[in-house]
Amino acid sequence: MNIPIKVNINNFYKTLLLLMHRFPLLRELRERELDVLAEIMFQNYDNRAIKDFDKRQLVVFSQESKVKMCTRLGLAEANLNDYFSKLRKKGVIQGKKLIPFLNILPDKEYNFNIKFLINE
Repeated sequence: MNIPIKVNINNFYKTLLLLMHRFPLLRELRERELDVLAEIMFQNYDNRAIKDFDKRQLVVFSQESKVKMCTRLGLAEANLNDYFSKLRKKGVIQGKKLIPFLNILPDKEYNFNIKFLINE
């Protein structure tokens, strides 16, 4: 079954994270933590021209990107840093990097597939 969901890049990551919110790694995240994670993922996407993941993460977690995130989220930098700490404790960012599982860079579309294996 395919269910198309129309989004733009500004709300793609939040929508994706809401769909994935019951996954073990993400189920402990609160709504505002999801917002911050979605913004980190958006910054990762916005810097996709940097092909090397580690180099891209340096830019994503740079001071310049933090200012952009604060502006887009309406947060003070101290609050953003608190959310970064919470996301580190919950394992979705490691140091100053997204975990590879969340390195999602869609093109014109993104397919999210779930395969259920039913044991009888």
